[in-house]
Amino acid sequence: WVRDMIRAVPASILYVYSNVDRVRIFGLDGELQAELHHWFSLRLSASYQDARNDAKHRLGGGKNSFYGWRVPNMPYLFGNGLVDFHLSDLFPPVNLDISLFFEVAFTERYSYDWATSERSTLYVPRRWTMNTGLHLALHRHYQLAFEIHNLADKEQMAEFNYPLPGRTFHLKLKYTL
Repeated sequence: WVRDMIRAVPASILYVYSNVDRVRIFGLDGELQAELHHWFSLRLSASYQDARNDAKHRLGGGKNSFYGWRVPNMPYLFGNGLVDFHLSDLFPPVNLDISLFFEVAFTERYSYDWATSERSTLYVPRRWTMNTGLHLALHRHYQLAFEIHNLADKEQMAEFNYPLPGRTFHLKLKYTL
Protein backbone atom coordinates (compact mmCIF):
# COMPACT_ATOMS: atom_id res chain seq x y z
CA TRP A 1 0.00 0.00 0.00
CA VAL A 2 1.07 3.55 -0.69
CA ARG A 3 -0.08 6.47 1.41
CA ASP A 4 -0.45 10.02 0.06
CA MET A 5 0.30 9.35 -3.61
CA ILE A 6 0.80 12.74 -5.24
CA ARG A 7 0.00 12.84 -8.97
CA ALA A 8 -0.42 15.49 -11.65
CA VAL A 9 -3.93 15.89 -13.04
CA PRO A 10 -5.13 18.11 -15.91
CA ALA A 11 -7.04 21.25 -14.92
CA SER A 12 -7.94 23.33 -17.95
CA ILE A 13 -4.67 24.10 -19.76
CA LEU A 14 -2.55 23.63 -16.63
CA TYR A 15 -1.76 20.68 -14.39
CA VAL A 16 -2.37 20.60 -10.66
CA TYR A 17 -1.26 18.09 -8.08
CA SER A 18 -3.76 15.83 -6.39
CA ASN A 19 -3.35 13.55 -3.41
CA VAL A 20 -4.73 10.01 -3.45
CA ASP A 21 -4.83 9.14 0.26
CA ARG A 22 -4.30 5.39 -0.02
CA VAL A 23 -3.38 3.26 -3.05
CA ARG A 24 -3.12 -0.55 -3.21
CA ILE A 25 -0.63 -1.73 -5.81
CA PHE A 26 -0.31 -5.30 -7.02
CA GLY A 27 2.18 -6.03 -9.75
CA LEU A 28 4.34 -8.55 -11.52
CA ASP A 29 7.52 -7.96 -13.51
CA GLY A 30 9.35 -10.45 -15.63
CA GLU A 31 12.46 -10.38 -17.75
CA LEU A 32 14.21 -12.95 -19.89
CA GLN A 33 17.68 -12.35 -21.28
CA ALA A 34 19.56 -14.81 -23.40
CA GLU A 35 22.93 -14.68 -25.11
CA LEU A 36 22.01 -17.28 -27.72
CA HIS A 37 25.33 -17.11 -29.53
CA HIS A 38 28.43 -14.95 -29.12
CA TRP A 39 26.95 -12.64 -31.79
CA PHE A 40 23.20 -12.82 -30.99
CA SER A 41 21.22 -11.84 -27.88
CA LEU A 42 17.55 -11.57 -27.00
CA ARG A 43 15.75 -9.70 -24.20
CA LEU A 44 12.05 -9.79 -23.33
CA SER A 45 10.35 -8.00 -20.45
CA ALA A 46 6.80 -7.41 -19.29
CA SER A 47 5.14 -5.59 -16.39
CA TYR A 48 1.66 -5.63 -14.92
CA GLN A 49 0.83 -3.14 -12.17
CA ASP A 50 -2.67 -2.73 -10.86
CA ALA A 51 -2.80 0.46 -8.76
CA ARG A 52 -6.23 1.12 -7.25
CA ASN A 53 -7.64 3.79 -4.98
CA ASP A 54 -8.01 2.05 -1.61
CA ALA A 55 -9.37 4.94 0.50
CA LYS A 56 -13.03 4.39 1.42
CA HIS A 57 -13.37 8.00 2.56
CA ARG A 58 -12.16 11.27 1.04
CA LEU A 59 -9.66 13.46 2.81
CA GLY A 60 -11.74 15.81 4.95
CA GLY A 61 -14.65 13.33 5.20
CA GLY A 62 -17.33 11.85 3.01
CA LYS A 63 -17.54 8.73 0.88
CA ASN A 64 -14.83 8.34 -1.77
CA SER A 65 -16.67 7.81 -5.07
CA PHE A 66 -13.45 6.53 -6.72
CA TYR A 67 -12.85 3.76 -4.16
CA GLY A 68 -11.59 0.60 -5.90
CA TRP A 69 -10.96 2.37 -9.21
CA ARG A 70 -7.66 2.12 -11.08
CA VAL A 71 -5.41 5.17 -10.54
CA PRO A 72 -5.48 7.27 -13.72
CA ASN A 73 -2.63 7.98 -16.08
CA MET A 74 -0.62 4.92 -15.03
CA PRO A 75 -0.15 2.23 -17.67
CA TYR A 76 -0.93 -1.13 -16.11
CA LEU A 77 0.38 -3.52 -18.79
CA PHE A 78 3.49 -2.94 -20.87
CA GLY A 79 6.49 -4.77 -22.21
CA ASN A 80 9.25 -4.83 -24.78
CA GLY A 81 11.53 -7.11 -26.71
CA LEU A 82 14.98 -6.60 -28.17
CA VAL A 83 16.97 -8.63 -30.69
CA ASP A 84 20.63 -7.65 -30.97
CA PHE A 85 23.21 -8.87 -33.49
CA HIS A 86 26.71 -7.86 -32.48
CA LEU A 87 30.26 -8.57 -33.60
CA SER A 88 33.26 -7.53 -31.53
CA ASP A 89 36.89 -6.89 -32.38
CA LEU A 90 36.46 -6.94 -36.13
CA PHE A 91 39.58 -5.78 -37.93
CA PRO A 92 41.93 -6.02 -34.89
CA PRO A 93 44.04 -2.96 -35.82
CA VAL A 94 41.01 -0.68 -35.24
CA ASN A 95 39.01 -2.79 -32.73
CA LEU A 96 35.71 -2.32 -34.57
CA ASP A 97 32.52 -3.35 -32.75
CA ILE A 98 29.22 -3.49 -34.67
CA SER A 99 25.75 -3.88 -33.22
CA LEU A 100 22.46 -4.04 -35.14
CA PHE A 101 19.26 -4.10 -33.08
CA PHE A 102 15.51 -4.30 -33.49
CA GLU A 103 13.19 -3.39 -30.61
CA VAL A 104 9.43 -3.64 -30.09
CA ALA A 105 7.56 -1.94 -27.21
CA PHE A 106 3.93 -2.36 -26.18
CA THR A 107 1.68 -0.40 -23.80
CA GLU A 108 -1.96 -1.41 -23.24
CA ARG A 109 -4.71 1.22 -23.40
CA TYR A 110 -5.23 3.08 -20.12
CA SER A 111 -7.31 5.98 -18.83
CA TYR A 112 -5.75 9.36 -18.12
CA ASP A 113 -8.57 10.36 -15.77
CA TRP A 114 -10.86 8.41 -13.45
CA ALA A 115 -12.60 6.07 -15.91
CA THR A 116 -16.29 6.41 -15.18
CA SER A 117 -17.28 3.79 -17.77
CA GLU A 118 -15.85 1.53 -20.46
CA ARG A 119 -17.30 3.91 -23.06
CA SER A 120 -15.26 6.83 -21.73
CA THR A 121 -13.15 8.65 -24.31
CA LEU A 122 -10.47 9.59 -21.78
CA TYR A 123 -8.10 6.82 -22.82
CA VAL A 124 -4.56 6.74 -24.13
CA PRO A 125 -4.82 4.17 -26.94
CA ARG A 126 -2.88 0.90 -27.10
CA ARG A 127 0.61 1.54 -28.42
CA TRP A 128 3.02 -0.62 -30.42
CA THR A 129 6.36 0.94 -31.31
CA MET A 130 9.23 -0.48 -33.36
CA ASN A 131 12.76 0.92 -33.36
CA THR A 132 15.93 -0.20 -35.10
CA GLY A 133 19.52 0.95 -35.20
CA LEU A 134 23.15 0.39 -36.01
CA HIS A 135 25.96 1.18 -33.55
CA LEU A 136 29.64 1.27 -34.44
CA ALA A 137 32.56 1.63 -32.01
CA LEU A 138 36.21 2.17 -32.97
CA HIS A 139 39.03 1.70 -30.46
CA ARG A 140 36.33 1.89 -27.76
CA HIS A 141 36.75 5.69 -27.87
CA TYR A 142 34.78 6.67 -30.97
CA GLN A 143 31.15 5.69 -31.29
CA LEU A 144 28.65 6.29 -34.06
CA ALA A 145 24.98 5.35 -33.77
CA PHE A 146 22.17 5.63 -36.29
CA GLU A 147 18.66 4.83 -35.06
CA ILE A 148 15.15 4.96 -36.48
CA HIS A 149 12.36 5.34 -33.91
CA ASN A 150 8.70 4.54 -34.66
CA LEU A 151 9.73 2.58 -37.73
CA ALA A 152 6.12 1.99 -38.87
CA ASP A 153 5.38 5.76 -38.60
CA LYS A 154 2.18 5.04 -36.63
CA GLU A 155 0.39 7.72 -34.65
CA GLN A 156 1.49 7.33 -31.04
CA MET A 157 0.04 8.92 -27.91
CA ALA A 158 1.65 9.31 -24.48
CA GLU A 159 0.53 10.33 -21.00
CA PHE A 160 -2.58 12.54 -20.89
CA ASN A 161 -3.12 11.52 -24.55
CA TYR A 162 -0.63 13.97 -26.05
CA PRO A 163 0.87 13.03 -29.44
CA LEU A 164 4.37 11.68 -29.88
CA PRO A 165 6.47 12.26 -33.00
CA GLY A 166 6.11 10.01 -36.02
CA ARG A 167 9.13 8.28 -37.54
CA THR A 168 12.34 9.98 -36.43
CA PHE A 169 15.97 9.52 -37.40
CA HIS A 170 18.77 9.88 -34.87
CA LEU A 171 22.50 10.19 -35.49
CA LYS A 172 24.75 10.18 -32.46
CA LEU A 173 28.49 10.75 -32.32
CA LYS A 174 30.40 10.10 -29.12
CA TYR A 175 34.03 10.39 -28.09
CA THR A 176 35.12 8.89 -24.77
CA LEU A 177 38.34 10.05 -23.06
